[in-house]
Amino acid sequence: MTPREEAATSFEDRGRAAISASSRYLADSSTSLEDAQAVIKLLQLALSDVIMVAEDRKRRLAQAQDAASHPA
Repeated sequence: MTPREEAATSFEDRGRAAISASSRYLADSSTSLEDAQAVIKLLQLALSDVIMVAEDRKRRLAQAQDAASHPA
């Protein structure tokens, strides 16, 4: 695994952990509306970051597949 792939993997792992923790926090009945709104904003940012990494991986995979199907 390249350093870039390792960084993306750890980035995804942190995103998943943030999403999981946020979900648990939102499920807690003692969470205030103000805190819930802040958590939802953080969730949106985490999801956006995870999607960005996934799209980058998809693009690199397509490039690798294209290069493999059209050898020089």
